Amino acid sequence: MIFSKKNEKNAGSEGKEAMMPQANAIELLKKDHRTVSALFKQFEETEEDDEKVALAQQICTELSIHAEAEEKIFYPAAREALDEESEDLVDEAAVEHRSLKMLIAEIDGSSPDDQLFDANVKVLKEYVEHHVKEEEQEMFPKLKGSKMDLDAVGAQLAEMKEDIKAKMGEPKTPRAGAKPTVHVPALKGKSQASSKSTSSKASTGSTASSASAASGAKKSGSARSSSNGTRSASRSHSAH
Repeated sequence: MIFSKKNEKNAGSEGKEAMMPQANAIELLKKDHRTVSALFKQFEETEEDDEKVALAQQICTELSIHAEAEEKIFYPAAREALDEESEDLVDEAAVEHRSLKMLIAEIDGSSPDDQLFDANVKVLKEYVEHHVKEEEQEMFPKLKGSKMDLDAVGAQLAEMKEDIKAKMGEPKTPRAGAKPTVHVPALKGKSQASSKSTSSKASTGSTASSASAASGAKKSGSARSSSNGTRSASRSHSAH
């Protein structure tokens, strides 16, 4: 049987999908948790600056991908599956993600020479451990007995993670002789959104300034007209 290139591509794709085991959402997320935990352990054990930077960068990248996938796929599905009382677990997890992202932003661009470098990574580890404990001991058990299709959500999570990785920018290559510095690859979508937001704000500010200037010019013109009218009336009165 002769396959066209399209058929060959489809057949290869279908073959790969058939070989991939069915992903379970909870097991997939737990695997991410174990991966990051192992990276934190390696960070604590090394004293080499280059290794610390590489590990901190990998930790922050893994957490960024994990958090994005959870927020886009897992948390919305969890919110639908849980009862109203348990929805607080999703809200708390989302808030915890904000704190983690703030610490990741602090670590991004820093180096072991910075006074708070090790402290930031240590606190990030503690935040992650707390977050993981709440998810694995409170949220996940409730979801196992819920209406959530864990296999379907797991497959969506896996696909989302691959999509995020494909869209992430490459980490910056340090200049020769430059000190080792953490560079967390940015999500291109978020960077573009941020750029558009900044551009929009600048445009809005420019428009507001123009409107303010125009308003000022009108007021100035009105004041001059009023002043000229007063002087004319005064001269006319004097002539009489």
